Amino acid sequence: MRLNRVVLVAAIGLALLGFRCADGFREDEMECENAMSYLAKCCPGFQSDQASCDYSDNSSACGTGVVVLPVLSVSESHCIEGESCDQLRSSEVCAHAQQLPYVPPSASAPQPVCP
Repeated sequence: MRLNRVVLVAAIGLALLGFRCADGFREDEMECENAMSYLAKCCPGFQSDQASCDYSDNSSACGTGVVVLPVLSVSESHCIEGESCDQLRSSEVCAHAQQLPYVPPSASAPQPVCP
């Protein structure tokens, strides 16, 4: 009986650690994905999978101590989605978006693309 409790407590602990380390969906990921889809629609040759919209927090018990943010911030994503396709092309947002790295160089500042 005591062994069953120990196994149960260990299983619950592992499950909670798994939930803590799971990233889930965040607003910045969703907005980035929407903006990337819009750029793919508006910008000739742009592929929405050329840059990452994934958030990953591998700090503390979950991994390497590295936080990776989506390549576009929420405000950048909103800016992109607020422009017409013609505006994105004429203001060179499409050209800037083509130059996005797959992941931002640092967790603190995704590269600006929108004027």
